[in-house]
Amino acid sequence: MTAIEQLGYEDTGESEDPRRYLFVKGEPPRYHLCLVERSGEMWVRRIAFRDYLIGHPEIARQYADLKRQLARQFPDDLRAYQDGKLPFVEWVRELADQAVES
Repeated sequence: MTAIEQLGYEDTGESEDPRRYLFVKGEPPRYHLCLVERSGEMWVRRIAFRDYLIGHPEIARQYADLKRQLARQFPDDLRAYQDGKLPFVEWVRELADQAVES
């Protein structure tokens, strides 16, 4: 048993994205954990997203508000919750990419 499984997470295997591993906890699943390769493309993009939000608290607040709204709207539908966040996440990623290029 892995350390993550000892914490009660179930290994759901590699996701559609190569080298991205998903774990869930709870029934129905209420906690979702995503593991990626450190310094891989997905890692770099997620860190850039995080850092952009840290540097732009108003946008971080908008993101938090959106996530709360989607969680209320789709309490048992992770895919709809994720799909609802996607346009905002892509917008922030574009802003983060532009900030790095500047």
